[in-house]
Amino acid sequence: MLYTREFFEEVKAHLKPGWRRHPVRAAYESSPAAVKSELATFFEAFPNGLVFGNTTNGEGYDTVLVGAARADAYQRR
Repeated sequence: MLYTREFFEEVKAHLKPGWRRHPVRAAYESSPAAVKSELATFFEAFPNGLVFGNTTNGEGYDTVLVGAARADAYQRR
């Protein structure tokens, strides 16, 4: 299953040094509680993760989660 702790840990275990994972999360058919739970699970595996979302008039449904095995993977090279 996607968005479980096991899924995110498996993804992290397969990342090469300096690489990041960018899963896209469509939230339009989820409850706020489900989205919060999935984000909390993502941040357990990727504590230095980033979340980007689209908003139009204060509403948005899609997010991109950016996770890296190491925090320094976000630095420009």
